[in-house]
Formats: sequence, C-alpha cells, structure tokens
Amino acid sequence: MGRPVRESWRIARRCTGFLLACGALAACGSTALHSAPAVAQLKVPRGFHVQLVASGLHEPTSLAYGPDHRLYVTQLHGGENAGNGQVVVLDSRGGSTIVLSHLEKPTGLVWLGRELYIQAGRDILRARLKDGGGVTAPATIVRRLPFNGRSEGQLDLTAAGTILFEASGLVGESGAGRLLTLSSTGRVRTLATGFKNAYAHALDSRNGDIFTTDVGQDYVNGIPPPEEIDLVKRRGNYGWPRCYGDRLPARNFHGTASYCATTESPIITFPPHSTPTGLTWYGRADFPAGYRDVLYVALFDGTPAQIDRVTLHRRGGRMVGTATRFIIGLERPIDVLPDQQRGLLVLDFASGSIVRLVAG
Repeated sequence: MGRPVRESWRIARRCTGFLLACGALAACGSTALHSAPAVAQLKVPRGFHVQLVASGLHEPTSLAYGPDHRLYVTQLHGGENAGNGQVVVLDSRGGSTIVLSHLEKPTGLVWLGRELYIQAGRDILRARLKDGGGVTAPATIVRRLPFNGRSEGQLDLTAAGTILFEASGLVGESGAGRLLTLSSTGRVRTLATGFKNAYAHALDSRNGDIFTTDVGQDYVNGIPPPEEIDLVKRRGNYGWPRCYGDRLPARNFHGTASYCATTESPIITFPPHSTPTGLTWYGRADFPAGYRDVLYVALFDGTPAQIDRVTLHRRGGRMVGTATRFIIGLERPIDVLPDQQRGLLVLDFASGSIVRLVAG
C-alpha cells in the first residue's frame, strides 16, 4: 500500500499521504492532531475571512449535512485499520455526539432523504435517521469492493438521486478502477472506468455535470505521475492503468500512444503526490464573481497543503481548468463542503477541525 522503496524517506519524514500513502496512520504520531488551527494565520484572498466552526475531532475524513440540518462527520478515531471509526453529529456550539461507532475506516458519508450512506472500508453501509434524533444500526448494502489497500474515498449524490462511489482496486483485479452509482433499491451501475483512485467528487449545480479527482498510480515509466480532476462522461475510459496524465502511455503497464488517444483527458493536473481528497462545486451568490461557479479542491499533501480554486473554460472543444490558491496554512485539508447558509466549510484531518470561509 505504501510508496515504492525509493520514496520511503519521504514517508518517514513527512508521513503526509493519509490513507492514500502512509499505510498505517499511527506511524505519523499524534503530536499535531486535535489542536485547533491558528485561524488568524490562515491565508485567504482579500475580502474573505475565516471562522472556526468546530475542533477536537479525531482524524475526521468527510462532511455531510443531514435532513435534520445538522452537520455529520466521519472520523477514524484512531489508527487507520483499528476499526474504531465513528460518525458524529455537531451541535450549534461545535460540540459532537457519537451516532455510530466501531466502523472500519469510514471515509465518506452522504444522505439520501432520511437514509445515511457510509463508505466503511470496502463496504457501503446504510442507516436511517430516527424520529427524535440518532440513527438506526447500519446494514451493509455493498460488500467487498475491489480495494487497492488505501481507501475507497468519499460518497456523493448525483443529480438523478443515486449514490456516487468508487472501486479502486489493483492492476488486473476484476472490477477495479471504476466510478459507480448505487440506487436506493440497491442497484449498482458502472458510470465510467479507468481511474486509479477516484477519491472525491463534485456536481455542477447548474447542469449536473460530475467531476472527480483521481490519485495516480505511484510510478509509471519510472516517475511519479500527476494527480488530476476529470469531467466524468458516461461510459468514459480515463486510461488507468495503461495511461496517465493527459493520455500519456504508461509503458510499464503496456500503454501505447494509440490506445491512450482513445481515452479521456483530465481537465487539470496537479503535481505528483498532491493527494486531492476533497472536491466541491460552489455556485452561491454570496461569493464574488470569479469565486463562484467554480470547483474547490483540497490538496491533502500539496506543497504546501492547501485549498485551490479551479475555474473552468473551454479550449479547443474541451473543458479545461485553471487552479489558483484559495487558502493555505491548514495542516491536512481533506474535505470541502458548502455550508447550509453561506460560505465554504473546510475539514482538516490533522488538526481535527472545521473552518468556514466567508466573503465580506
């Protein structure tokens, strides 16, 4: 699950790749965990300011608002493979209450009506909001997804009301490298293929377009590949494992230029090992022009770790993106979510905190 041997110095020194690179999170130690960030030290564009929403979380991984208008958070609450994962719900003062515990590596959650779906290790679970609060014991809806030893990533809703999720897997494993949908009746369909680790997703609120991040294969042709964001096309092939970056052949995985020319291009790439773990669309008018109708991506292992704003435009008949820094000074940003009222929520894995970016 870790990087190749030549990269071991990087992991030992920084141990920054979360579930995607570190192997066992316990190796990172805990000295930097659970301390609220120095909000005043976070750097944001002129006209924005930062508010601390919550702190004291334990290795949090994803955010979602429930039908009760409360904010729910998945968290590891210990080592990556300890089986101590939780779902907690926040109160109005930023305190948390455990609603589910003893989960295996929870990395995603999403609500469909009153039903809560959770990505837990290789399985997807479903619970239901009780009258008066709390949730029912979860049932397993999808079992033993193809798995690359890292993480299956986050869950999101499509415009059609289906659950969007990934199956990562290993080279040659049946069903690996797919982006899938799950209906409320339990039907699973393949949306697109050719992803190494389609960890985080977002929907354009104007038209339902789906975007996904993809965390690349560790080494291709002897070099680390870039990470990327893709515009998802139904039945599209995004190249993994035979292609990487902008349709370049991975010769160590039998890629060829002719084959890669038939695959889909990313809209944008990021430096190797940036680890894009969070992605959202922001379309609300409370953000000024240039900062709305854009994507925001959390680069967990960026240099530095940061949130980027990705603006989209057409070039040569295809959509492309341009990234600019939006916020730096976080420790390990892992998820982003529009707040219910205004502003953008940012979840920080290392500090166990949530901050809100507000314009004005």
